[in-house]
Amino acid sequence: MIPQKVKDHIEEYISQEVYVQIAIIKGKEKVSTERAIDKYFSTNHFRDFSEGKPYFHFIDGLRDKCLGKLKDSPMRDKATEDETIKLLQKKLNDLSDDELEDTYWEIETGEFLVFVKTMKSCVKKNTQKLHFH
Repeated sequence: MIPQKVKDHIEEYISQEVYVQIAIIKGKEKVSTERAIDKYFSTNHFRDFSEGKPYFHFIDGLRDKCLGKLKDSPMRDKATEDETIKLLQKKLNDLSDDELEDTYWEIETGEFLVFVKTMKSCVKKNTQKLHFH
C-alpha cells in the first residue's frame, strides 16, 4: 500500500526528529546518552510520536499535494522538457477526476499515493502498540 521509498522517507524523518530531541536533552541536562533516551520517553515529543502525530502530519501534508487540485491547471498540456513535469502531466491526463481526487504526489520521494484514508487507519492501528499506559 505505502511504497517502500515513502516508508523509508518517513522513517528517516522520524529518526532525525528523535535524534535531535535526545541530543537536546543530553546537551541541556549534561547527561549520558542512555539517560537522555530514558528522559525522552517521558517527553511530550515521545507522547506525540506514540500517538502517531508525525505520521498524521505527513498524511495531512499530502492534502496540499492532491492531484485533484491540478485537474484544471494550464500546465496539464504545456510542452516541457522536464521529466518530472512530464510524469505529472501523464498522471493528470490518464486518471479520471475521481482518481485525481484520491491521488497525492509525495514530492520528496516522487511517489504517487492513493488510499490516504486507509493509510490513516493503518497508522492508528500501529500506534496503539506504542501506548505503554
